[in-house]
Amino acid sequence: MYPTLAPDVILHALVLPMRDVMTPAGHFPGTVVVLYLIDYGVGQYPQGYWRELDYGIIAYARTVGPVWSYERVSVNAGTPLSIGGGDATLELTGRLP
Repeated sequence: MYPTLAPDVILHALVLPMRDVMTPAGHFPGTVVVLYLIDYGVGQYPQGYWRELDYGIIAYARTVGPVWSYERVSVNAGTPLSIGGGDATLELTGRLP
């Protein structure tokens, strides 16, 4: 993505089939849904190596933009499996008139 700033950071994305999404701001038919994984590459510390990932899913509604998302951050790849540093869910709650 930015080889001079972060040569090991890679964004992987998969566009899923369109679906309807409901948020407090309303019903959004035919949203584009994207599953993504951000791979921060391999780091090294005195006891070994680590690899950190973030992953999530985001729904984009036509003429509105992102209306719903979920992300799990700071997941360490490897054994034992990591549950990560936390979850974040965001959703559109209102729209301007």
